[in-house]
Amino acid sequence: MKKAKKLMAALFAMVLLVAMTACSPQMTLEQKIQKALDNIAGMKNVDAGMNMDIEMGMMGMTISMQMKGDIVTFTDPMKMKMDMTVSALGQEQTLQMYAQETDGAITTYANDGTGWTAQQLSQEEFDAQYSSSMNGSADVFLKAMKDFTQAEGTEEINGRKTIKVEGTISGTDIAEALKASGMMDAMGSEMGAADLDTEQLEELTKDMSGMKITLWLDDAKYVPVKIEMDMAEMMSSLIEKAMEEATSQSGSDLDLSMSISKCLVEITYDKINDAEDFDIPQEALDAAK
Repeated sequence: MKKAKKLMAALFAMVLLVAMTACSPQMTLEQKIQKALDNIAGMKNVDAGMNMDIEMGMMGMTISMQMKGDIVTFTDPMKMKMDMTVSALGQEQTLQMYAQETDGAITTYANDGTGWTAQQLSQEEFDAQYSSSMNGSADVFLKAMKDFTQAEGTEEINGRKTIKVEGTISGTDIAEALKASGMMDAMGSEMGAADLDTEQLEELTKDMSGMKITLWLDDAKYVPVKIEMDMAEMMSSLIEKAMEEATSQSGSDLDLSMSISKCLVEITYDKINDAEDFDIPQEALDAAK
């Protein structure tokens, strides 16, 4: 009889727990976004991929450029591995890069196909150039995203159940987000935007209406799974203004107009806090000697 009473008590406790859970308030979308930001801040390592598909018109020609990259980062101690491929005009350029922290300083190792080179950077210098690689820029865009809404239902991406969130980054926040995310540096000097500082970007983007962004969050862990951005309109406006300024300053009659018909960016987070460790190749380490 006592065993039966204990069993009934246990069953009652389980039913009560389920009932309390069912009646508890669900997280708001704002709380989910904040939870994702908190989780990003606590990342110990991340394995992320980036794809950028660009199509531009210049001097009567249409030029397509694709950029693909894989980035693995560990935070304590800092260690990073990055493989990038850029395809344009029928040619392909690859870049391998490693970085590691030693005695408070950062050593980077890079190979663009011509051999390994090494560079010593202070923590501040490294943060300025590569801090966005630590989490694939997720926190930058999450913090800047406004007017976000959650789509109905869930989607499965790479075997993970996700919720889809759509929002915009306002014109006033675009400049800061672009610089902080490293997007300008990723696009390179070919587009005339890599060397723009934040003040110049703010001037070029101040009249823009905004940039659409789509985010997929893991529905159980509230970590980013994928981010997509259509940057065509924003980049076309930015480049147009930059070219007008360049023509004005040079006094040239040459047609320097450039248009961006496509600029799609996708960042996918394959592993968070479960990335595979790696060793820096000996030939790269030897470049520092």
